[in-house]
Amino acid sequence: MKRVLLAAAFCVAAAGCAAPLTTTEGREIDRAEVARIKPGVTTRAEVIGAFGEPRETTRADGKERLLYTYSSKRVPTYLGGRLVNRSMARTSTTTLVITITDGVLTSYELKTEETE
Repeated sequence: MKRVLLAAAFCVAAAGCAAPLTTTEGREIDRAEVARIKPGVTTRAEVIGAFGEPRETTRADGKERLLYTYSSKRVPTYLGGRLVNRSMARTSTTTLVITITDGVLTSYELKTEETE
């Protein structure tokens, strides 16, 4: 009986000490800031001021595309980080693609994908 209680206490303690290990890449994309940008109004300089330098810039057909990405990976850990459960890792990636024509934002797309 003592072993059963000890095992149960260990399981409760292990679950209670769960804390995710989080790693990030890129600069977080503020949705409130995205809501402020307006096609036909917001300039390229304002976009750079709001989001910083893009991860990637491409040019074609007189248009410039600015790509911003932010990813966050959460991996559950237990027992103060001694046990890591990589099989339960979850990654969230947010991508913002902004199209600029003649120095003014013409369109943008914001999406977030969750993967296991």
